[in-house]
Amino acid sequence: MDGPIASAVVLPEELLPPASPPGNKRRHPSLSGESAKRPRLDDTAPVGRRDPNGEVRTAAPVRRERGRERRLFGAVLGALSQAPSTTAAQKRRFEIEKRQLAQRKQENEESEQRNVERIARRKIQRWTEQKRFEEQSMRLQHQNLLATAQFLRTESLPHLYYKPWETSPEEENRIQTQIAEARQLIDQELEEYEARRKEEASRERRASRDHAEADRNAQDSYTGKKHGGQALPETSTPNGHADGSHNSPKDQDMKNDPAEEPAAEDTVIY
Repeated sequence: MDGPIASAVVLPEELLPPASPPGNKRRHPSLSGESAKRPRLDDTAPVGRRDPNGEVRTAAPVRRERGRERRLFGAVLGALSQAPSTTAAQKRRFEIEKRQLAQRKQENEESEQRNVERIARRKIQRWTEQKRFEEQSMRLQHQNLLATAQFLRTESLPHLYYKPWETSPEEENRIQTQIAEARQLIDQELEEYEARRKEEASRERRASRDHAEADRNAQDSYTGKKHGGQALPETSTPNGHADGSHNSPKDQDMKNDPAEEPAAEDTVIY
């Protein structure tokens, strides 16, 4: 028989290895020799930390910290060594500020003194104008008194002055009596006014003399300080001009003071 022979023996199928899950598959590095071995860790090496890029950073050595401390200590020593020079500069600055304060104080005192003198001159001028006004008012009052004495007046208030076309001897005697009384009153007021004016003039002369003496004493004191080397350099002198002229600050201020204009421009309170 030339055809195949049927057999009851069945050959087993070839066994295939089970397929691993796709997520748990692990690739083996294709390294060979010594490079495939894991490096051994050294316990004495400085401990580092791994950054996100995978590089290992080693901790800063202790020697670098010591160098930083030395630099800081050197900077502190340098600052301490420069302290004397800084103190000297502060002393010089303090002396300059002290001189400036003294000069400013003296200038303020001189300005205040000039203001006091200006106010005193204005008071004197107003006092003079007031006396002149009082004298004119008194003269006008006396004229009115003599004018009204030549008329008759009523006994009731308010008084009415009148003069008849023809006066009787009694009315004429009454008018003459009024004129005599008015003249006597005027003479009495004039005497009192003259006595009061002489007394005020004498008091004013004494005050002016005392004021001049005080100014002279202050000037002598300032001159002594200036020659003694205690005075500070100033731009202005209490005597007015620095060239030794006789114009005092009072005279100079009187020239520049608007209050020393003619009396017509000053306001007088009556």
